[in-house]
Amino acid sequence: MGAFFTDCLRPGRQPFSHLLDPGIALRFELQPNIWPVLADAGQMEQALVNLIVNARDAVADRDDGEIIVQSENVVLEPTAAQARAGALIGEFACITVSDNGTGIPPEIIDRIFEPFFTTKEVGKGSGLGLSTVYGIIKQSQGNILAENLPEGGCRFTIHMPRETTAPTPSASPPYEDTGSQPGDETILLVEDEDGVGNLLERQITQLGYRVLRAKNGAKGLTAFERASEEIALVLSDVTMPSMTGPEMVAALRESGYQGPVLFLSGHDDQALAQGRADIEDTPFLAKPFSRSQLAQMLRTLLS
Repeated sequence: MGAFFTDCLRPGRQPFSHLLDPGIALRFELQPNIWPVLADAGQMEQALVNLIVNARDAVADRDDGEIIVQSENVVLEPTAAQARAGALIGEFACITVSDNGTGIPPEIIDRIFEPFFTTKEVGKGSGLGLSTVYGIIKQSQGNILAENLPEGGCRFTIHMPRETTAPTPSASPPYEDTGSQPGDETILLVEDEDGVGNLLERQITQLGYRVLRAKNGAKGLTAFERASEEIALVLSDVTMPSMTGPEMVAALRESGYQGPVLFLSGHDDQALAQGRADIEDTPFLAKPFSRSQLAQMLRTLLS
C-alpha cells in the first residue's frame, strides 16, 4: 500500500474510454485537490474498471447511454451517516460512478456484492466484478454503497478515509516497484473480462514482460499453439465460460507445456480448493491483489 487514490484519476490519465462502445458517453467531473488516502493505486484502478464495465452493461440497450465519474472531498457528520445505511463518519475522498441504465432490482440490491452473484445470462459474467470492488474498498478501510436513482439508473458511491499523515506524492512514475526485478519473458494472459484483462496487460507490460492475450480457454490453447516456444508462463483466470482455466491448463500439459502457471481468482484458496482438486497444487493470486504482489509472484515463478 502507499499509492494514492488520486493516481487513478489524476489529470491526463483516464484509461477507461477503451472499455466502452462509441455510442456510450463517459463523462468525468473531478474536483481538484482530492484528499490523499492510503490504498493501492492498481487495485483502485481495477475497482473503477469493474464499476465502469458494470455501468456499461447497464446502458447497453440505450441510444443515449451515459456514465458519469465524479470525485470530491466530503465530510460525513453523525447525522448524515445515520441517514444512509452503512455510511461512515469523518473526512473522505469520495468517488461516484453513475449511469442512466436499467437500475438494480430492489429485491437484489442487498446481494450485489456477494461473490458469484450475477443477474447476467450464462457466459456473460462470473459474478465476481462487484465482489472484487467490495473487497478492494474494504481492504483499504473504505466503504461502498449502491443505490437506484430517482430518474433511472444507479449510482455506486465509494468513501475512502482521508490520510492526514500521507507523504506528498513524488514525480516518480505511478505504481513503481522498487523491490521487484523487471522481467522480459513472454506471458500468456487468459482473462474473459475485458476490463480486468486490459488492466492486467498494462500492468504486466509495465513490468517489462511481453504479453499474449486470449479471452477464454479455447483461444488460450490457440495462442499457445502459435507461440509455444516463446511462452514462459501462463497467467489465467479460474472461472471462464466454455472452458475453465484448469481445463485449459490440463490441455496445455497434455500438449507438452511444462512451464509455470499462475491462476487468478475472486475467491480465497480454501474456497477454491473445495471441489477443485485440479488447482490445489497450482499457485494463484486471490483478487483483489496489488501490482507489487503480482510482480513478486511472477518473478518468483519465472526464477
